[in-house]
Parts: sequence; C-alpha cells; structure tokens
Amino acid sequence: MESIFISSRITQAMDVMRIADSIGRNVNETVGILVRWFAWVETEDRRCEGRIKLVTPSMVDDVTGADGVAEALVAVNWVSFDDDGIIIHDSDVHLRGDLRKRSMAARRKRKSRVWGAQ
Repeated sequence: MESIFISSRITQAMDVMRIADSIGRNVNETVGILVRWFAWVETEDRRCEGRIKLVTPSMVDDVTGADGVAEALVAVNWVSFDDDGIIIHDSDVHLRGDLRKRSMAARRKRKSRVWGAQ
C-alpha cells in the first residue's frame, strides 16, 4: 500500500484555500477531497510522468466526489486538460517530493536495523 504525505501546513496553503472557496467547501473538507485526488493520481500515474490519458474534468469531479474540483485545480495551476487527458503540473513535487524520499529512506533504514539485529 502506498502512502500519501501531507504537509502539516496544508490547511494554511493559499492554493488549498482558493480551491475550498471555488468549490464552496471549508478547508477541512477540501483537504479530504484533495487526499482522494492524490490517492487516485498516485494509483493512475505510478511512473510520475505527470500525465494520465483519457481523463476528463468530469472524471476528476467523480473521483473526488465533489463538483468543480477539476475547474478549481486548473484555476490554481495544479493541472490542465488537453485532447489526450490530464496534465499534472509539478507532479514530481506534489507526488514524489522530498518528504516522501526522506520517509522512504527512513523506512529502509529501520528495516535494515531490524534485519541486522537478528
């Protein structure tokens, strides 16, 4: 099972507040919606190429369970759509950033200590 890493400051992020305002939800609800979004993207874009073919704005709204999310993500420049599907801007930062790298390195070190202690 993959992990999703969330900044402790996510509820204060201006983009998140703009998305919340755009979709008519409070910031806490919006964070939950974005968790669903990132979990889905993580599943669909495993190679972190930043593109998922054949995805439409209505599919994004369906995946997140909230109307207007695709439009809000475009407005904050997190994504764009073209004839081939969705382009996720800065996907390497959002999905495979330093936090994730540090966490995975720490997990590897813990495992090696456990195996070394036996």
